[in-house]
Amino acid sequence: MRYPGSEKLEIIRLVEQSHLPVRRTLATLGILPMTFYRWYARLQAGGPEALEDKPSRPRRAWNKIPEEVREQIVELALDEPELSPREVATRFTDVKKYFVSEASVYRRECQLNCVRAFHGRLSLADCSRQTLGKEDGELRIGGSPLDSGLPVDTKIPQRQVEQLGGRLI
Repeated sequence: MRYPGSEKLEIIRLVEQSHLPVRRTLATLGILPMTFYRWYARLQAGGPEALEDKPSRPRRAWNKIPEEVREQIVELALDEPELSPREVATRFTDVKKYFVSEASVYRRECQLNCVRAFHGRLSLADCSRQTLGKEDGELRIGGSPLDSGLPVDTKIPQRQVEQLGGRLI
């Protein structure tokens, strides 16, 4: 059973004021000694606030790439547009000494609605720094003209991109 911090503090005070041995008092209350001593150590270390339950969920996924590293990956890809996702991942690992997979680089490009030039697709280099991402339900393209014959800085409605299977040909 979970106890709120106020009840834990009340139990600790009750055990401290009891004339019975600690184990017998805890047995009467139905609390394991190990649990009580964990609460007591928290109280000693951090005060009554430390007795409150902490979320059991981790603060961050163990394998999530931090946002500043993601930005560095995009910077590298924009600085060297001729590199494939595999080459960007390898270069980033070599230069920054931080491992990222090819799939992570590719996924990051997809999150930005830009895919590298490969088999006639839009490349990350074609997505300028100012026009990355969706704007008002449209995909904005900057950079050089594409194979599709669209002029530079053309806005393509998102549904038209989806009709093409999510890729520009």
